[in-house]
Amino acid sequence: MKQVMLPIIPAGSTPLSDILSVETVNDIVVYYQGVLPIFTHPKDDKCSHHMFIGHLIAEGRCQYTVVQKALGIPKTSLRRIVNKYKTKGIAGFY
Repeated sequence: MKQVMLPIIPAGSTPLSDILSVETVNDIVVYYQGVLPIFTHPKDDKCSHHMFIGHLIAEGRCQYTVVQKALGIPKTSLRRIVNKYKTKGIAGFY
């Protein structure tokens, strides 16, 4: 039986889906699933940022349009990021 998760988003964070959100705290970007942090990277680390966003979209955890609006990344850039993740994996970003 599938477990239901309530849409809990930490205060001050930007929602990426019903249960995923992102927030910048002291120059560290923190991604949350519910209220639990699942990934962090320095604010100026574009490689890690692109890798994790590519992962979330490629795995169906969030949608292009939601990420585009929430983070201000153009859709063409998101498509390139996701394509790189799908073809080269994590190693493609480093």
